[in-house]
Amino acid sequence: MVAFNEDAYELQCLDWLQGIGWTWAKGPEIAHDGLMPERSSHKDVLLTGRVEDAMSRIYPGTPKDVIRKVRQSLESPGN
Repeated sequence: MVAFNEDAYELQCLDWLQGIGWTWAKGPEIAHDGLMPERSSHKDVLLTGRVEDAMSRIYPGTPKDVIRKVRQSLESPGN
């Protein structure tokens, strides 16, 4: 039996995801104070730009205001 630590498991998952065409970015780079910020603070769970881009690809032709409303409901599911 092979023992995995969290780092080894993460690297294994990243290798698998890259193998099926996914790209990844390092957290510090996309943090609010990073080189390519994609969030306004560490409290932001969703990367809103990526979520909206993905929804637009999956559901082409959907109006941007509908995409935005769906994304907002993902950010606040209880509201």
